Amino acid sequence: MILANLPGEWLTSFWLVANGAGIGLILLAISLVVFVIGGRVGLGKISDASPLSYAIFGGLLSALVLGGGLYIWQWFTGEAQDSNWILAFLLLLPTSAFVGYGTASMFAQRAQEQMFEWLREGVGLWLLVITSVLSIFAIFGIVGQQVPMIRFVSRPVAMLESIRRLPQTGVQPEIRVIVNPADIDDSGAPVRVNFMGAELKRIGFQTNSQRIEFSPTPITPQSNREKIVELPGSSEINYFSALDVAETLPKEYIEFLYVRNLSDRPLELQVFLETQPEFPQVTGIFVTALATWGAFLIILFQSALMPKESAISWSTFKTETSQPLFGILMGVGIVFLVIALYIPYNTFGEDIKMYVTTGRPVILLLSIFFAVWAASKSVSEEIDGRTALTVLAKPLSRRQFLVGKTLGIGWAVGMLFLGIGLTFLFLVSYKTIYDGVESSKGALPWQDGYAEMAKVAPALLLGYMETMVFVFVSVMISTRLAIVSNLMICFSIYILGHITPMMLEKEDTFESVTVVGQAITTIIPVLEHFDISAAIVGEATVPAEYLGWTLVYTSLYSAVALLVALILFEDRDLS
Repeated sequence: MILANLPGEWLTSFWLVANGAGIGLILLAISLVVFVIGGRVGLGKISDASPLSYAIFGGLLSALVLGGGLYIWQWFTGEAQDSNWILAFLLLLPTSAFVGYGTASMFAQRAQEQMFEWLREGVGLWLLVITSVLSIFAIFGIVGQQVPMIRFVSRPVAMLESIRRLPQTGVQPEIRVIVNPADIDDSGAPVRVNFMGAELKRIGFQTNSQRIEFSPTPITPQSNREKIVELPGSSEINYFSALDVAETLPKEYIEFLYVRNLSDRPLELQVFLETQPEFPQVTGIFVTALATWGAFLIILFQSALMPKESAISWSTFKTETSQPLFGILMGVGIVFLVIALYIPYNTFGEDIKMYVTTGRPVILLLSIFFAVWAASKSVSEEIDGRTALTVLAKPLSRRQFLVGKTLGIGWAVGMLFLGIGLTFLFLVSYKTIYDGVESSKGALPWQDGYAEMAKVAPALLLGYMETMVFVFVSVMISTRLAIVSNLMICFSIYILGHITPMMLEKEDTFESVTVVGQAITTIIPVLEHFDISAAIVGEATVPAEYLGWTLVYTSLYSAVALLVALILFEDRDLS
């Protein structure tokens, strides 16, 4: 009955995510074809010839990826600030090296023989199953348009058209014209604008303190004054959003705007336009597609670049995901999120914010607990049980053993986070529409559910970064201590990492407390960087630069924790 009261197209927001997963699979298939063809035409011989030829080939590919990445970065960010360029290099340099040398390794003979096997087992198989199910859901959404009873996607053809229109939209070049004073019979000076009315995001005018009026049609005494907009003279830019001029501008193609100069002298008119596709939400398809494609490429490149570490990694992943605790935590998280949907928060229409700020910490705590437990089981107990000694008897170094274990735990935790996180996004979209139906707002459009999903996605990404910090920290602790001590230390780090930064922000804090607090934040991770609950409650947008700098912080802290873990494990007595 609950679903029956919802609008028939409320699943459109999650359908966009499913489309991204499907496109990611297509990109994976194209990549595999490129790898196979490259190996057949002789690129594999370069990689197999000698270490020097492999280094040169991989370096050239890395430089190509870096150049393309910087171009795309500039295209997305426009006039980038210096700090953004520093962030770009910090993120793109290691990424381009990984992609370049990973691609070179995929052309080698060994990768040609095993690449499909890497995708048929372990985390590759899990991702294939999840993305295949989402792809079927995406296809079903398009096919279902022919059957009104099961139609749940809003205008999929128009959305595909919005994807095609993405390159033509955005901030348009500034338009400058001279408009003479209008006489009695003047119908307005035609200003060529060339945009679709349905794609307008905002339009601005700068008139040098002289009054004007404009209309999409020639202005005559018989013109409907409601279709004419008059602007007071101002040297500032007067911006109108699409909603402000919705009743004035038609939805179809607009070639000219007719402008009348109401002053007694010529004016310099500047027109500013910003457009967007009719469904700007389709940009989420590309984000999901790149994330899906990137996850598969990481699996392939990791297996090709680090074969011994990857063997340990995939074995650890299989072991941890087959444990009952993995399924229990997954089930507990999903059941809690479903139950929390219908809890009355009594927030006068803001229940969705309470649901998000309640559900995210639950996902985070379950994932951190699993990370600590898996690290202790995979590292500490294997050391105490002499299993590690048996594994290291093979041609495998301690460094390779520990790195492989860490990667396997990280993939297992990521799969847990992905399963609960996708469910959370689906339920966030559902609750937005459900609350509208249950309240006086009535049935809300699917765009409202998508907007809430877009707000939650950065919070989940930051939550996974925080969890990965605990993966590396717990592995470091597990090289010396057992599971109970590991849990206690990680719990203390979680508390101090969230509380200490808030204590330092107080102006009346004692100097001794400040010194101790600064020492703590130097040693343990500052976990407040990963918490954006205040932004969610305040409906603030999390900038991409913040996510980038947080990723840099996560990578640096994790690298230091792994280095310390290797030092502690190097002289650990395993006998």
